[in-house]
Parts: sequence; C-alpha cells; structure tokens
Amino acid sequence: MISVVVATYNGEKFITEQLNSIKNQNCQPDEVIIRDDRSSDATAEIVRKYIKENNLINWDFEINSENKGYKKIFMIY
Repeated sequence: MISVVVATYNGEKFITEQLNSIKNQNCQPDEVIIRDDRSSDATAEIVRKYIKENNLINWDFEINSENKGYKKIFMIY
C-alpha cells in the first residue's frame, strides 16, 4: 500500500503545483492524507476544490482543530 502524507500551512501559492505532482505520478498512491495546520490563507479552500473537481475519492483532507506546528501535525493523542 502506498500512502502519501501532506502537511499544509499557508501554502496557497504552491499547493496546486504540489497536488498536481502527487496526482500525476506514474505510480498512483492508494491514499493521500492531507492535514492543514489552521492556514490563514486560501490553502484549505484550494485543496477542497481540487479534490472535488478531480474526483479524488481516495484523498482525505482535514483541518486541525488547533495549530500544532510541523513536528506534531500528524501526531494522534
């Protein structure tokens, strides 16, 4: 199983390019997990729209309930 995990934070300028890179890989991942660390720009809206427009059903996107920082963004308590 191939999983791609992406952390986002205020990345609206580059997030589409990053998502395109993942989507266009020759070997497609089984799942893509994206967690946003409470961006204050349009990152979350761009990611949601991208997933919907490309019908990426194996991509999971969530926004953290609080800003955790890059070291803890994927930690489960």
